Amino acid sequence: MPGSFAVLLFVMGLVSHSGFITCRELLHEIENLRFMRRQRQDSDSDASEREWLQDEKERLEVKQEILESHNKQLELQLQRLRHLIGQVRRVLRGRKMS
Repeated sequence: MPGSFAVLLFVMGLVSHSGFITCRELLHEIENLRFMRRQRQDSDSDASEREWLQDEKERLEVKQEILESHNKQLELQLQRLRHLIGQVRRVLRGRKMS
């Protein structure tokens, strides 16, 4: 078994020039591996956040379209009400004159 571990260390590039890896070198490599794993997790997290932000942007754009449509409908209703008020005023003025 110890031979296979030495082969693994050699393949991973962890064997120093003297043929042995020092504790410091091993700890340094472990820290490098941890750092790379954190970067990968952060990258995955960033991708998830980007995806969520894109989804949220799309939801907000749809909501904006709906609100703009409602606004147009309200503007049309307001125009009709103003027109009706104008007609009522004309009718009332006509009655006062007669």
